[in-house]
Amino acid sequence: MLFYTLFFSHLQLLLGEIFSRFFKSLSWIEWLLIPVFAGGAVFLYFHDPRVPGITPICIFRRLSGFHCPGCGITRSVYCIMHGWFYEAFDYNPLVMILSPFVLYEFVIELFRRAKMKTPPTLFNRRGVAMVLLIILIAYWILRNLPYPPFNFLVP
Repeated sequence: MLFYTLFFSHLQLLLGEIFSRFFKSLSWIEWLLIPVFAGGAVFLYFHDPRVPGITPICIFRRLSGFHCPGCGITRSVYCIMHGWFYEAFDYNPLVMILSPFVLYEFVIELFRRAKMKTPPTLFNRRGVAMVLLIILIAYWILRNLPYPPFNFLVP
């Protein structure tokens, strides 16, 4: 019991220090964006985007008839928030594949802003942006093919 008390008190001090340094490093625009994103997340949690009329219709889809790489992201994030990972993968598989990497980068940014020792970042390496762009374009093309191996990519 003493171990747990010492461990969690040390963890609480460490996290308190990280978050206090992080919040001190934010610019005024980032301070304005925090409530916007938090409000959006709360709205999304309580309003099902799978119900027609809750979220706006994709303009690209309406004009071209094709699915963009972002089609299904809102529904996918909603399902992730509720723990429905299989259904989230059905709406946008790319979100489920890239989510752990984005979360990792967020934690790295948190440590970097707190001026603590950080592990290497994934997305700042040479060539990673080009690989991500190629994956995004390939995903965009493949999800619009009407053939059986690729039609599961449609949300």
